[in-house]
Amino acid sequence: MIDQSAVDTLIVTAPQVIFGPQITSNTTEFIGSTYAYDIPEHSSPRSYVNLVTNTVINESGAFNAWDKVLAIQNYLINGNTTTNFILNHDGSGRVDTISQFDSDLAHWILNTTHEGSCDEFASVFSVMLRVAGIPTRKVTGFAGGTWTGSAFEVYGKDFTSWVEVHLSTNQNQGGLDLGWVPFEACPPMAQIEVVNEEWGPTWVERNLSTGDIWLNGTLQFTENSTLIQNVSMNLYLVYSNETENVPGSAAIQRHLVATGTTDANGSFQLNGTPTEVIDPGYGSLVLHVLEKAYVGSQGISFSWWLNISDDSNVSVREPPPTDEPMLGAGVETLLSGDLVLASIPNSDISKLDNLQVVLNYTTIADGPVSLIGIVGAGGYFEFSIPINETEPLGLINASLNFFGWHQEDLNNASTPVYHVRPVSLPMVLNITPAPNLTITLEGSSANNSILDIDAPIYLNGTVLSRGPSPESLNGTLILKMRRAGTNGQFDILRTWYLNDSNWTTSPGQFTIDWMFAASAVPLPAGEIEVKLEYDSDGLYANDQKTLEGFGIRSYVFFSYDLVPILRGEQALVDVLLTDHTNTSLADFSGTFSLEFNGSVAWNDSDSDLPRLGVVWTPSSDSFAGDYEWVLNFSGSTWLHPATEVNEIRVQGHANAVVQIGLNWTPRGVTNWISGSANDIFHNIAVLSNNSSVQAQLEVPSRLPAAPDGTPAPPDVYALASSWINTTTGSYNMSFQMPSGVGSGVYDLRVIIDFENNPPEGGTYFVSRDDTVILAGIQSEFVVKTSPSNLIVVAGSTMVVNANFTDVEDGSLIAETFAEIYFDWGGAFQQVLENQTSGLDGRTTFSPIIPASTIPGFYDVRVHAPNDLSDNLSDPGAGRWLGNESFVNLTVQVPSLIQIDSIPPEVTAGQYFTVVGQVVDAVDSNRTVNGPMQVEVFFLGDDSETLVQSHATSSNGSFTISVPTDPLGDGVTSGTKTVVFSVINGSTPFYLTGTGNASILVRGVTQFLDKTPLINTVVDRGSSITFGARLVELSDNDKQLSNLTIGVKFHDTWLTEIQTNGAGLANFSFDVPHSHPLGLIDITLFFNGSENLHSSASLITTITVRSPTD
Repeated sequence: MIDQSAVDTLIVTAPQVIFGPQITSNTTEFIGSTYAYDIPEHSSPRSYVNLVTNTVINESGAFNAWDKVLAIQNYLINGNTTTNFILNHDGSGRVDTISQFDSDLAHWILNTTHEGSCDEFASVFSVMLRVAGIPTRKVTGFAGGTWTGSAFEVYGKDFTSWVEVHLSTNQNQGGLDLGWVPFEACPPMAQIEVVNEEWGPTWVERNLSTGDIWLNGTLQFTENSTLIQNVSMNLYLVYSNETENVPGSAAIQRHLVATGTTDANGSFQLNGTPTEVIDPGYGSLVLHVLEKAYVGSQGISFSWWLNISDDSNVSVREPPPTDEPMLGAGVETLLSGDLVLASIPNSDISKLDNLQVVLNYTTIADGPVSLIGIVGAGGYFEFSIPINETEPLGLINASLNFFGWHQEDLNNASTPVYHVRPVSLPMVLNITPAPNLTITLEGSSANNSILDIDAPIYLNGTVLSRGPSPESLNGTLILKMRRAGTNGQFDILRTWYLNDSNWTTSPGQFTIDWMFAASAVPLPAGEIEVKLEYDSDGLYANDQKTLEGFGIRSYVFFSYDLVPILRGEQALVDVLLTDHTNTSLADFSGTFSLEFNGSVAWNDSDSDLPRLGVVWTPSSDSFAGDYEWVLNFSGSTWLHPATEVNEIRVQGHANAVVQIGLNWTPRGVTNWISGSANDIFHNIAVLSNNSSVQAQLEVPSRLPAAPDGTPAPPDVYALASSWINTTTGSYNMSFQMPSGVGSGVYDLRVIIDFENNPPEGGTYFVSRDDTVILAGIQSEFVVKTSPSNLIVVAGSTMVVNANFTDVEDGSLIAETFAEIYFDWGGAFQQVLENQTSGLDGRTTFSPIIPASTIPGFYDVRVHAPNDLSDNLSDPGAGRWLGNESFVNLTVQVPSLIQIDSIPPEVTAGQYFTVVGQVVDAVDSNRTVNGPMQVEVFFLGDDSETLVQSHATSSNGSFTISVPTDPLGDGVTSGTKTVVFSVINGSTPFYLTGTGNASILVRGVTQFLDKTPLINTVVDRGSSITFGARLVELSDNDKQLSNLTIGVKFHDTWLTEIQTNGAGLANFSFDVPHSHPLGLIDITLFFNGSENLHSSASLITTITVRSPTD
């Protein structure tokens, strides 16, 4: 893995696929995934976008998916009779605050604006295609571009948006997945033009001495001549054949002339100069209009050209001195030089055309001479100038001439015009004495014109002075060579200084034996030109001999990389051919052949390229091993025969034979796998191969599928790794299943990695297909019940919910059989019900608790027993050990209070004692499990509770002293029902139960408001009135009416009367004359009633007197 690094270059290769009519007419939408179908929430079946989409498809008659895409594409690009869409590079103008439906971009453009950017139209295209039921995704990137011969070049103008639709063929074409197919639906860019243009100058000097380049004009739309305001533009000077590359590769900064903007009338004035002027010839001004609103980024070129012109310079390289080259009399001298452009950049002038330089001179011997030299790469030229031996020594006039160049011709004009102006270099040539060199060159082979690399070559000759008395001349012999047919400089291979010590049989005669070593010869094999020069001491000119018909014969060097190859499969070895120069410039024609394992497996005699594709197929029944690989070359004129002997490793296919100890591995338990590495074809163990082997468990991923419906790759868990036994080829590994993985059947992959610890030279085997077996994980149930505490009345339904999950991954387990036990571990243990969980891993138990159940606490057990019956091949197989969960159950029964003893009556305001018992209402013979709290109150009297809470004994019995008026605020008299109730919640086992009994509450009476209140004297014979109010003292002085009151006035009983409604009883008594005198007692009597106590009261405020005369 490489991390924290930048990507400088990314090369992507993708095939170009073209679908024919037979495919496109049988297309349908891809249905293998739900990806790329979502549409905006406003796109209901009755929405405007749906209506437009369906109308477009119906009117087109499109039936298959491909035609539906084309119909919608055509609608967005070309519109129809009523709708026309416009490309607006600034966008559709949609904002978030517009109406609900127009907030949807597709609705906004289709219904309202009918214009937008290419990016927005791609979004509309996507929505309409999805509405049509075709999975679609939007893509942004580069499209189109310029083909360079090997790749597409893309620029900013090529950045755009399009859609990709996921299609497949119908059953007629086999239901093939066609993948994501690109389509673009963007209205065409508005065409614009420049009118009334003016420009200048018509001739531009490359040194910019002609001043600014300028262009004036008016920019308007072509269709309606509407003027275009406030649009930015760049002006470029480019080659006349590159106008289409603006914007693009020709719109480079150094050729930018000027920038500007149109005014309110669409007019512009641009002037300036580029930092570099293009090469001479025809140039074009191209206006790059930048993108804005309805104007797209585009280049505007014109029908006229500018003439780009420059001066040229010609110079001499050799022989020296360059201002007066010396030529030898009687010899041929090579004069070389350069023709270059005068202005920067000094481009290679030879790329303009096939140019010539002319050398003119006049000699006494030959008269006027005109030689033509071809201008080669970099402007290099040369002339071979022969000077007659009789030519007088001294200076002769000469000139080097370049007669100018025009891109097309000189137009036969009387005054010629040039893009590169002529240049003439007047010069003098100095004719001087030169040595007389005679020389032969021979190679060491039978054909001595062939010079073999790393073999001696032989130079034989003489160097003498010219004239009637030749003498030997000391000097330097120079050996030069260049490839035949080229117009470039010679390479100097070697120099020798010759003097008296080198002469052989006579003065000036020499023989040179020189090893033509590869390191000294930079020229590739093939025909060559040989030039031998001799610079003698004391003479300024040299003698030169040019030898033709020679060639260099070299060796073929094979550069290749032999990597292990697979048996039975075609192998390819890419062989690069070079010679002694370590280049591939030579001609490698000839016959090449491959001998593999002693037999010719391949040959090629047609290729003239310096690269071989050696192709052959090892036999499919080959044993893995190293085989002889011999590459032969038969040789050619310029290359020796060659043989390359090597070995290549032929690999076999091997896989792992796997045996597993336990098909189902319990969690936390060690299992094992064993087996061997096996040669698949020969079915034998792989020996002497210390490769690694590892086991992996593949668990299906929970991640969503890829956009094309492909499931996410599995989660991989490493189980074990080991090494193959080199002697037996076997392996054995122990492992435990990873935690966090639930029970199920998974792929267990055994991988033999022959690349790990391979032998020298690479592996002998490859494992193309790993061995995959099924392996089960045995886990454990987790039983979770709710609620954890439950109260149920005996005889009613108990509801318990249960979920069953895997202890490892927490996943819910479907179809889990489980039982529910009552009173687990107790005397009444029994299975009440069994259930099987649904697909959601949940179930509900609802058994009825028997009505005879004794109230109390019970353990309810939900138990999922062991599920160990599934086989690996069963669908959805899994194995789990059993588990359980408990619910705390409280069983309740109704209660009843039995009153054993209660008094028949009680005086109001007094306590009474009750003896009773709380009993089981279901079975009164069962001992009550107490204590519990009891409350006491009078039935129908909500004003107060007589006893708020009283604890019974453990068996439920109680003795309670009950107040009749606990708050002291009075109590009504009469027969009352006393209710005894078990307080709810005071016992976990019994529901609220009651008991009651009757008791007479006898009220306490009292006379109040007695009259007379103050002492009163009554005379005998007169009448006295007295009385009182009878109230119920125990009932808050309740006034008692209609009750009989008796009275005794001293010793006299009066007639009884009834109290009135206010409880008053007033008596009147005539005091007889015989009544005893003095203070007397009056006694009021109430003899009681069925619910009231009797009462009596004295009045002692009356005195009887006798009147006197």
